[in-house]
Amino acid sequence: FNYFAKTTLDRFDKSYFPTTGWAMNGVFKLITDNGWNYNGTTPVPQLGITIKWAGQISDRLAILPSFHSQFTFTSVPPIFYKSYVGGFQETNYFGFYLPFAGLKRMELNTDNVALLRLDLRLRMWEKVFISMITNFGIYGDQFFPFTDGNLMVGGGISLAYDSVVGPIEFNLCTSNLNHDIIPYFSLGYSF
Repeated sequence: FNYFAKTTLDRFDKSYFPTTGWAMNGVFKLITDNGWNYNGTTPVPQLGITIKWAGQISDRLAILPSFHSQFTFTSVPPIFYKSYVGGFQETNYFGFYLPFAGLKRMELNTDNVALLRLDLRLRMWEKVFISMITNFGIYGDQFFPFTDGNLMVGGGISLAYDSVVGPIEFNLCTSNLNHDIIPYFSLGYSF
């Protein structure tokens, strides 16, 4: 039996390919195995925060910074409640998933993670976009990943089309944790 709270605020002008606005998502979980404690000790509290912003530099160029995090406030959460890092989708069907350009989907799992991402998106034609993606983060299984954590840096390039079935996007990316060039293709809306 677990306790869960979530809040979402979204002020973007468009769901996909925004040019102005911001969004914030906060998730709190209290993980137990009997409604009161976990493995005979205290429950496992977790907090995840995502903040995104979109700003227009010109009529064709937008800047999109974002912050993603997940923190576990005790030592060992169950594996299915860890933070899963990598890829581009932001779904939370399995644990807590954080996107990171340069890693394959769910390539890294950890207890604590904080990521910063900065995209520069250029509208080439009415519905065709090209983006430069940069991100870095700190992760670790210790309580304070900012002082004792591991550093990750990644980035890539994206070509996208805003179609009637949703965004069609092709990405190429790499990182210091996975030196391969990773292709990623997505078609349609995320839900």
